[in-house]
Amino acid sequence: IFLGDCGSLLLGFSTIVIILSLGDSGRTDLVIAGLIVYAIPILDTVLAIVRRKMSGKSMSDADSDHLHHMLKRAFGVKGAVFVMYGMGSAFAIIGVLLAASGARFVYSLALLCASFIVVYSMKIARRKHLEQQSLARVIAPPPAEKTAEPESVTV
Repeated sequence: IFLGDCGSLLLGFSTIVIILSLGDSGRTDLVIAGLIVYAIPILDTVLAIVRRKMSGKSMSDADSDHLHHMLKRAFGVKGAVFVMYGMGSAFAIIGVLLAASGARFVYSLALLCASFIVVYSMKIARRKHLEQQSLARVIAPPPAEKTAEPESVTV
């Protein structure tokens, strides 16, 4: 299903409003479970904001360092899709378990998964940065040698 920007934004907004409205009914466990289901986009947004602020860029500047971009560079298109499916499924299962049981174990599991994504994203970003640095050293032209200029003679 292709929703485009407007359709996907409306769908995301609607589901978040529904999840947050559960808090008014006193079911904070369902709110947290719903937010855990949305952990990947939330983490990706937070990482993008931090990354752009640390590099001095505007938050509205586009970049190719989102989670799906890093996974695509590391695993290719099919591999990235399977990793995203796996992460999405893991967070969905954690959210359902939390809604069903409300156990602290589920909170710990969600925190562990989120931490893994953050650490792995930073590792991939660091590897990319080091590759760019070494590539820049290889491509950079050698410093220009100074040649003896003929002395000017005034007449």
